[in-house]
Amino acid sequence: MKTLSPSASLANKVEVHHLYPKNWLKTNGYAERRDYNQIANQTLVEWSVNAAISDRAPQEYGPEFTNRMSESDQRQDMDDHAMPARWWEMPYMEFLAARRVLMANVIRRSFDRLKFESHEFHRGGEL
Repeated sequence: MKTLSPSASLANKVEVHHLYPKNWLKTNGYAERRDYNQIANQTLVEWSVNAAISDRAPQEYGPEFTNRMSESDQRQDMDDHAMPARWWEMPYMEFLAARRVLMANVIRRSFDRLKFESHEFHRGGEL
């Protein structure tokens, strides 16, 4: 699912999307706010994507949005957004645990890149 284009402008209005929609979770036994508002259950999407998904089950919309992309774009999108492969097939709590690990890896890689760029900057090297 292409959640957010790098070229998205503010005019496209970005919204927080619950990957496992709140209402879907509530009807499937996750009625507490702390259950459905997990950061690992959220991503930024353009409003049109959020509206198109609405309260649909992940098993319904996940493959639909993913299959719109080439395999190469799918891999890049999943990596960029720290999404487990075929995440829509995972039980919710397993999805959260797997995505937290992937999110931590994205953050770690970003810090490593910043650390390297900072080191090169202080050495007077080219970036």
